[in-house]
Amino acid sequence: MKNRLTKAALALTLLSMPALSMADEYQSLFAIEGSYSNIDVETSGAANVDVQKNGFGGAGIKIGAESKDYRMFVSGRYFDAKDFSKLDTLGLEFQYKFNFSKPVNFFLGANVGYAYMKVGAQPDKGLPSVDTTSVYYGADTGFNYHLNELIDLEAGVRFMKLDETLEREGVTYDFSSFVTGYASVIFKWQMD
Repeated sequence: MKNRLTKAALALTLLSMPALSMADEYQSLFAIEGSYSNIDVETSGAANVDVQKNGFGGAGIKIGAESKDYRMFVSGRYFDAKDFSKLDTLGLEFQYKFNFSKPVNFFLGANVGYAYMKVGAQPDKGLPSVDTTSVYYGADTGFNYHLNELIDLEAGVRFMKLDETLEREGVTYDFSSFVTGYASVIFKWQMD
């Protein structure tokens, strides 16, 4: 057992050496994001099924780091969800950058986090209010334009899968997913 632990510690040390020696190649990031999202909420009750199509704007911040090929963020977003009383997200994002030219790169990413949703009551339709916190996961893709060494402009599309079903007062709400188009201004600086 002691021999296995020694080998594992040695392997971990050797594997971490390149990361430590390239630490000056990482940059810290802070981003401000504006977005427009669409979410469909299916409601079903005694004899009717209705799909509410909701489109709304949003704003968010992202804090993270990047290397030449990777970018990682912690993100928080607030959505101005009119028919929803509230929709906020808090999550983690990882992006792989395809550096095909000096001023522009293409990226593919994955995201995971929590979404807090609250839908207000609609008495005219017989719909009670509901609120929930749901885990989401998804993907994003887009382009980064390197304005200069300190600022990137990003445009992309994000898909977030919710898989949340709630039942209140005989009405079932099904939140399945939402799609967001977004643009970000990313500020970069060298990590110490």
